[in-house]
Amino acid sequence: MCQYQSKERPNYHCPEPALPGKDYCIFHEREKDAAEFKRRVTEKFQNKDYDFTGYYFPQSTSFGGVTFERDAYFGEATFEGNANFEGATLKGNAYFRRATFKRDAYFGEVTFKGNAYFGEATFKGNADFYSMECRREVDFEDAKFKRPKDKEIAYRLSKTSYQRAGDYEKAGDCYYKEMVARRQGLKWRSKSFFRKLLDWVFWSTCGYGERPFWVFYWALGIICLCALLYCFIGHIEATSAGYSFGIGDAVYFSGITFVTLGFGGPWYPSPEHWIKFLVMAEAFSGAFFMALFVMTFGRRMMR
Repeated sequence: MCQYQSKERPNYHCPEPALPGKDYCIFHEREKDAAEFKRRVTEKFQNKDYDFTGYYFPQSTSFGGVTFERDAYFGEATFEGNANFEGATLKGNAYFRRATFKRDAYFGEVTFKGNAYFGEATFKGNADFYSMECRREVDFEDAKFKRPKDKEIAYRLSKTSYQRAGDYEKAGDCYYKEMVARRQGLKWRSKSFFRKLLDWVFWSTCGYGERPFWVFYWALGIICLCALLYCFIGHIEATSAGYSFGIGDAVYFSGITFVTLGFGGPWYPSPEHWIKFLVMAEAFSGAFFMALFVMTFGRRMMR
């Protein structure tokens, strides 16, 4: 019997006999008669047997325009050539977890009436999801893509499916990954430099609105950095004699300035030194980050 073992489906046992002198059957063996393999796959499909777990497809494969009447299993399958599913309809769940597409994969205008699982799948060529319709959830968790644009579209499809299902936490995570993929696709060119910079700022400060505590970490870092600068550069003056300005006072002064409550304690920046511009910049950044935190935290809580 075939010795193939599935990591995705531990209870899966291939019922096919192994090829002479081989450990695997014609479906799982890499070195085989491609024509006979194609004939056997066609026969399985006609018998409405859609279990292709771990199959090795040695040439370009087409399931374009066909209808899968029940659940279809392509988990851990390897497509050596192009994989064409354009216009296909899958009435049950579709499992493509850990599948490997070594060339182009076409899922344009495919209709998934059940859930579609592409978790940990690898797309080494182009992946076409144009006009793909997902009636229920579609999962691309930890999938790998050659092109950032394909990854962006994939996670947009996941986001939409989770929003429809009311799972806003997963939808938010997919939105974050969608935006990261978009950022990866942007180039540092003169025409898009400003857009790339803004995108990087939005990502690094709040994770595209999905990571509110990143704002808190930035705020803490700015307060500590400015406190060190105030302490070592000096030129923070007291309103009256007898006040010292140590590191603790610098942290307090920086924190009060950041939250835009005015100057903390009896200290203020020297009007004759450039340190006043640093104080002004910290106050401005404080207003910005507090507004950003309220926005991102509120966005999460509303869900």
